[in-house]
Amino acid sequence: MSDPLSRFLAGALDFLQWLVSLPRQGYTNFMRNSVEMWDGMTPLKYIRLIAILGGYLFLRPYLQKWGERTQAKQHEKVLAGDEAVLGANELRDGGKGKRKGKGSGKSVKFQGAEEDEGGEDKGDWGNKARKRQRDVEKKIIEREEERLVDEGDIDIMEHLVDYEEGKDGW
Repeated sequence: MSDPLSRFLAGALDFLQWLVSLPRQGYTNFMRNSVEMWDGMTPLKYIRLIAILGGYLFLRPYLQKWGERTQAKQHEKVLAGDEAVLGANELRDGGKGKRKGKGSGKSVKFQGAEEDEGGEDKGDWGNKARKRQRDVEKKIIEREEERLVDEGDIDIMEHLVDYEEGKDGW
């Protein structure tokens, strides 16, 4: 009479025996294949093996250099994509408009207002567009300063105490 526990234990024992014999079987397969592999080799197969290995060893440095160049180009594209290339309308509207794609139309890399006076990196912008852009930049800076001042006032107000004479040692 075989109860479920004895069947389970017999199955577990078979599994453990198979698991223990696995390394031995792998070793015998490896030794047999590594020795018998050379038995059926003809001179043509030796030449073929040498040609394949020699070709690999010869081409490997060139393939590595090609891979490095390809990877460097991909990294440059990723870095170039990270830089903001914005057109005049995108800068003026704050990036709310429709975007046609990377670098569409005449675009200028925005570095700051100092370049506008330098005259070197003006691109094809007209005087009115540069003036509008400076105004937009000023508004953005003013909004940021107001936000920082408001946050500073809130922090200060938390620590202020109403002064009343005769209370709390004041």
